[in-house]
Amino acid sequence: MRPVILLAGLATLGQAAAQSTENVVLLDDLASPVTVPATDTRAVRWVDVDDDGDLDLIALDYAQANELFLNEDGVLVPDTQLPNSIFAGSVSKGLASGDVDGDGDVDLLVCNGNDRPNALHLNQGYAQGGRLGAFASVQAGDLTSDTKHTYDASFGDVDGDGDLDAIVVNRHQANALYRNDGTGMFTRDGSSAITHDLGASRAVDLADLDLDGDLDVLVANSGGETQFVYVNQGGAQGGVEGEMQRLSSGAIATDGGDSYGVRAGDLDGDGMPEVLVANRAGVNFLYENVSTGATVDFAPVLDAVFSTAVNDSFDACLTDVDGDGDVDVVVANRDTPNDLFLSRGHPFDFVRVAAGELVSTNSQTLAVEAADLDGDGLPELAFANTLGDPNMLYRNLGPMWRDLGSALPGSGGPPSLEGQGTLQDAESVTLRLRDAKPSASAALVIGITTIFAPFKGGVLVPAPDVLVTGLPTDGVGALDVHATWPTGLPSGFALQLQMLVSDGGAPLGTAFSNGLAATNL
Repeated sequence: MRPVILLAGLATLGQAAAQSTENVVLLDDLASPVTVPATDTRAVRWVDVDDDGDLDLIALDYAQANELFLNEDGVLVPDTQLPNSIFAGSVSKGLASGDVDGDGDVDLLVCNGNDRPNALHLNQGYAQGGRLGAFASVQAGDLTSDTKHTYDASFGDVDGDGDLDAIVVNRHQANALYRNDGTGMFTRDGSSAITHDLGASRAVDLADLDLDGDLDVLVANSGGETQFVYVNQGGAQGGVEGEMQRLSSGAIATDGGDSYGVRAGDLDGDGMPEVLVANRAGVNFLYENVSTGATVDFAPVLDAVFSTAVNDSFDACLTDVDGDGDVDVVVANRDTPNDLFLSRGHPFDFVRVAAGELVSTNSQTLAVEAADLDGDGLPELAFANTLGDPNMLYRNLGPMWRDLGSALPGSGGPPSLEGQGTLQDAESVTLRLRDAKPSASAALVIGITTIFAPFKGGVLVPAPDVLVTGLPTDGVGALDVHATWPTGLPSGFALQLQMLVSDGGAPLGTAFSNGLAATNL
């Protein structure tokens, strides 16, 4: 009961000003086997290897055995069922996943550096007649016989023939497009513009940049080289699907950076994918998609908060971290804490989160991937770390302040309760009650748990561990309660709050605000 006793002061009226910082509670799951120290993890990928409807996690370790963690009811456990060829590892740097042989399970391409061949691992379920999630290495034509210094790859049906082709990017060697014959055998397309280009390539992403129904290709290059953007000539371009033409003009094709990551996603809500490029020792690049018809074009966005932050960035992830329906940005940094930028719902209007474990813990991070591990609708974040740092799995508990619903209208409609403040030790917080009955008496209910119990025709959301009465609304039915957040609460500790307002227009004379969860950072 000590946390509730500490919080009793929350209902003390005062003049403290509450901060309005947006945030979400992300806690590093130190008990997860994912966080065991690894010498050098280069990539992490969420993949449903056993086709059971949830996402498993693969960690690619350089010069070590790779790791597979199976999702068992939201908990990741190491796969100890042998044989499994992906465990052999090599000099792994990247991973592509997809059903390359068309049998309904997911296969894996492990990218190897140091002029070693890449490895295609076929899932042994379904057509192979073995265990789903067990893999066997196979020869796959040019895809596994070419020896390159490969950093990344991606599967996608670039030519529209119904099977997955492979785009492989290599450092200081020609990149390559490999076409799939439908059975998982790949032939290098020697005529493709992708195969002709050579650069210090580090990452690849596929996206339909002009929304014409075919896949275009993005390649990030390091060492001050420009990015490669390939426009598929099918669809709006009126040519042959699968033939690529590299953009030669515009900032996205002429900006040079030390770029290690590239991601496409709709950051302004217009349905068109933007492009974010993660750079080392400089600002990251953000390009707004301004394509029209057959013309693919991008405009640099110079004032977005994540395109002005300078860090040693290796990767980025575009995902709805706080579950509000728009896309947020997570940036993976080495030597400094990682970054989280939450969208405010307006084009390129993001706030850089300043508090919480994720943005205050120094790490040696090379990659980040998001997925809803536990099925609660919020993505967890997995980080790949190098130089002996343990990898990290951040559990997503949702926004600091979360609306729990269950308001009961009074004479002026349902009272609305919201919270402001960063929910850290000794920080100021404010509870704001609005739309309640004017000049009425209100009570604040504080509890550690939610009970959703029927009460006087409404629903009492929190357990009533603390009840503070006699709080007056003003002449327009508003009430602000100012307080200081207590010290000593563990990260992830949640308190439930609700206001009850005396109102003759409500059932049995009491209106209920929505419930509110306040989760400690």
